[in-house]
Amino acid sequence: GIHYRLAYTACAIIANNRFDGYLSIARDSSSSIETEWDACLLTDSHGYYFYVPPPPSMLLSTFS
Repeated sequence: GIHYRLAYTACAIIANNRFDGYLSIARDSSSSIETEWDACLLTDSHGYYFYVPPPPSMLLSTFS
């Protein structure tokens, strides 16, 4: 297995320091893993995916 906090931190750094993401076992980001920071994630049965929310849309103002 792998330490949850280690996996989360590594994924967040690789994703351009996006610490607002979450780990999931679903490829379609339908559910997040809810566990303790010090838990151990099992790596023998499935893979894990790291998802980050889309960036906020930018509102552009036009001036006449």
